[in-house]
Amino acid sequence: MIKAVITPLCLTLLLGTAFRLPAQTSPSGNPAVEEGVRRQAAQIALRQKLVDARAAEQRRDLVTASKLYGDAWRLVESVGPGVEVEAQQTVMGLTTVRLEMARAAQSRGAYRDAEVHINEVLRVNPRDEVAVALKRSNQKLIEEQVGHIPSPEVQEQAGAILKEKQEAQIHVQNGKFFFEVGKYDEADAELKRALKINPNSEAALYYVSLVQQARFKQVSDRRSMDAGKKIFEVQDAWNDPVKRDNLPSPNPWAKTNLINTSSSRQAIMTKLDRIRLDTVSYDSLPLSEVVRSLSEEVKRRDPTKRGINFLINPNPETVSTTPVTFVPGGAGGAGDRGGFGGGFAPQPLAPTIDPATGLPLTAPLQSEEAVDINSVSIKINPAMSDVRLADVLDAIITVADHPIKYSLMDYAVVFSLKGPESPQLHIRTFKVDPNTFYQGLESVTGLDFDLLVPSGGGGG
Repeated sequence: MIKAVITPLCLTLLLGTAFRLPAQTSPSGNPAVEEGVRRQAAQIALRQKLVDARAAEQRRDLVTASKLYGDAWRLVESVGPGVEVEAQQTVMGLTTVRLEMARAAQSRGAYRDAEVHINEVLRVNPRDEVAVALKRSNQKLIEEQVGHIPSPEVQEQAGAILKEKQEAQIHVQNGKFFFEVGKYDEADAELKRALKINPNSEAALYYVSLVQQARFKQVSDRRSMDAGKKIFEVQDAWNDPVKRDNLPSPNPWAKTNLINTSSSRQAIMTKLDRIRLDTVSYDSLPLSEVVRSLSEEVKRRDPTKRGINFLINPNPETVSTTPVTFVPGGAGGAGDRGGFGGGFAPQPLAPTIDPATGLPLTAPLQSEEAVDINSVSIKINPAMSDVRLADVLDAIITVADHPIKYSLMDYAVVFSLKGPESPQLHIRTFKVDPNTFYQGLESVTGLDFDLLVPSGGGGG
């Protein structure tokens, strides 16, 4: 490192001395002295060039090394005799580097470039046998390529042509980007620049057609939207505005399934859903024992430690055998709730008369024996695991050896015998607008009731 710094410094001092000596020694100038100084400075520069060239050659920078050896050869020619060692080093280094570069050019098919490197070697060392043989083989390869590759003149233009194509391709990519983001004006401008550079660019022509189609679609869509708006404007101007205030208000209770359940019953239902039993198993136990065991288990698992009340109703259900009928409710009657039309209310009837005998028919006698609900047997085996309390109650009434049921009251869960199903009576009141009902009948029958009424006029 120190040597590399000292050498340029010495060269600078010598050059400075060369310019000052004529002024000090001879005012009129001495060409011999000036030539000696110049030759000495050239020798120093030559040695430095050789050092730099060998360093570039060692790091495989052949292009830089060939340039430095070329500069060193020009210094050798400038100095003349007296630098035979440096001249020999220059010739050897330049020959080695240029021949290696020529072989590399031949391997990639660039025989013209290889010829340039070989000629440079022969310029400094015309008798080098390796260079002469390599030139001969390279010339043969060049002759074989005649007619298969462009001429040297065209190859010189290839760089400019490729550069133009690359520039055109850049404009095409710019136009493609603007087209994809919907900026058709910018895309059209970029594609026109690409076609100006390369009129035969298929990619540019393709995207130009896409831009034109997109513009046509924009115009068509805008025209369709304008036509649709005009249609709506005509429709709004033609139709009378809707006066919603004059429309009848809908019945808010027409579709409702709300059920009023007391808070106590809701609390019981919540416990039935939330309390879970790990295992449930009864081996033909009577219902009274099952209810007692279930009450203790529920109280133990209830977070409030209050549990649920369980009751057993020993009284069997009774079914009324009195026949009922429905009669129209008059104004202010049980079936009339202040609306249009009449309601229906259950009314007791006399016993049905047998038309064959003329005797009244009586309800059949109950032949079933009384059942003690406390002794109803419950058997759940194998055991049930991880079940809700509500599911346990369903399982109990399912496996009972006699039909039973349970009901949710405000104060307890009540078990009772399940009697015969009785027909359920539902009373409903339908509020009907007389005019609407009248018009509905006419539309269904297809008759005009006004035309069916006989005329009031008559003769004597």
